[in-house]
Amino acid sequence: TILFYLVIVINNTFSLIRATKVKLRIGPLIIKLLFCAVLCGLAAWSSFGLLDMLMRFGDYSGRFNGSTLALALASTFSVIVYFLSLFLSNVISKNDILMLPKGEKISKVLEKYRLIG
Repeated sequence: TILFYLVIVINNTFSLIRATKVKLRIGPLIIKLLFCAVLCGLAAWSSFGLLDMLMRFGDYSGRFNGSTLALALASTFSVIVYFLSLFLSNVISKNDILMLPKGEKISKVLEKYRLIG
């Protein structure tokens, strides 16, 4: 199934490039995205391992226990790491943010914290 999704992504990317006539440097973009994804995975794996060791409460047959909370916190942390790495590696530009609803306000906040130029 992963191969199927990969074929769909490649096909859609080339169709978009052909339809919009946009010139993309796909090589550096893919390398940056892979780097951000690896950082996200490492952050999730390491933070879950650490938090799971520290949070030992509740019955493991129940719904809410230390592992559940550790998983939620590790997932949140990894999302934050992923978005920060996207901004710091310049994958997301100011023009990308301006296309979002309320993009001007978001870009002002991101410029204040020097996440976009």
